[in-house]
Amino acid sequence: MLSWFIKPLGKKAVGDQITLEDLKKHDMADERILWSLIEELENYDVVVTYYGSRFDIPFIRTRCLEQQIPFPFTGELIHWDLYYVCKHKFKLSRNRLDNLARLLGVEGKDHVDPKLWRKAVFGDKKSMKYIYNHNRKDVEVLEGCYKKLNGYWRKTKRLI
Repeated sequence: MLSWFIKPLGKKAVGDQITLEDLKKHDMADERILWSLIEELENYDVVVTYYGSRFDIPFIRTRCLEQQIPFPFTGELIHWDLYYVCKHKFKLSRNRLDNLARLLGVEGKDHVDPKLWRKAVFGDKKSMKYIYNHNRKDVEVLEGCYKKLNGYWRKTKRLI
């Protein structure tokens, strides 16, 4: 994991990213930022993601389990995944966040060249900064989509 961001509704996004010092720890490189993410998650009752139930949450849970970091147990955090709102309420050519954002008129979604991801993993500072900013933009786009989708789905207590 290279970085994370959480954007409280209507507030500035908060996040953390891996450092060159972290990368020297090899398989435990993301330990510090996993701890900072778990500590930040304790401030929330609800988390909104896009395809997070199939990627982000299992990925983070696995990284935490591997490093013996306590991940929120089922029932501790409500999770709303806008991917399924998009999939079941609209008919887009692909159910990607950028397609939904375009439909809703939310700007800011960009793409990352896979080469930048690889360079960031090996500590290229410019690539690491780009990935960090990309992740921040993603949560801002997600917030914009969330605001525009309000009312298109019943907010059930789906738990992490």
